[in-house]
Amino acid sequence: MTSFRKPVDQAKHAVIKKTRHGKSRFLNGAKSINEQFIASIATEKKYTSCIKIFFEWCQDMKKSTTNITIKSTEDFLKYKAKSCVQKTLDGYRQALALVFNLKIRHIVSRVETVLKPRAYRQDQIQHLCKIATPKLSLATRIAYAAGLRAIELDTLSHASDIQESPREWLAEKFKV
Repeated sequence: MTSFRKPVDQAKHAVIKKTRHGKSRFLNGAKSINEQFIASIATEKKYTSCIKIFFEWCQDMKKSTTNITIKSTEDFLKYKAKSCVQKTLDGYRQALALVFNLKIRHIVSRVETVLKPRAYRQDQIQHLCKIATPKLSLATRIAYAAGLRAIELDTLSHASDIQESPREWLAEKFKV
């Protein structure tokens, strides 16, 4: 059976059922995928986009968009593995798994991931330090020498100042 709604409307409807804005996803205490939800607006938009593309694929392949199965999601991921890098493919898998409460196996992308360095070069750092205030220049040099992003300097603290996280971890993440 197929829905008469457009894929974008189907995707919005499916994702909104798993969305809880204003609640911490870490303090939720979710024990299984059925209890997990989307807390971030950015994640909601990303997942909606992924689910919309999945529903469009279902329409093209004449598959049901009302009875989503593990097989149909894995068929979709195998199709996308031909054109998407691994990070993108994992994003699709995570969206499908959470929205449809499915445990989907890991599919390996056929597209090679090419990573490019994003760090500043030494000459760029020197130029930034010349035009920055003395304090900012010092912070930039420290961050560069330590291999940190400048924003990460603000998060540094003495080991005795660190408090234990209240986050509860799902036991299934650590199963071998």
